[in-house]
Amino acid sequence: MSKYKYSTFEDELNRKKIKGGVLRTLEFDKIIAALTEKASTVYGRELCAGLCPVADYDTVASSLKETEEVYTYVNKYGPLPLNGFPDIRGS
Repeated sequence: MSKYKYSTFEDELNRKKIKGGVLRTLEFDKIIAALTEKASTVYGRELCAGLCPVADYDTVASSLKETEEVYTYVNKYGPLPLNGFPDIRGS
């Protein structure tokens, strides 16, 4: 028997997601729709559509650090050239 309660990273992350009425109250679906419109690739839109807020401190802190790193990079070097990628997953 494994010492870990959850067998995969995805299972652990799903356990920590905020669910239910809270998301309806926050109109999270509207936030996701607005974000999805901003994505410039099919894969990016799929990733945006699958986002869900998390209540785990370590996960939130790690995500905020990543966001800060990108923000700092964009402010220093300008926007990343992330448009016009063809969807090659079926290839």
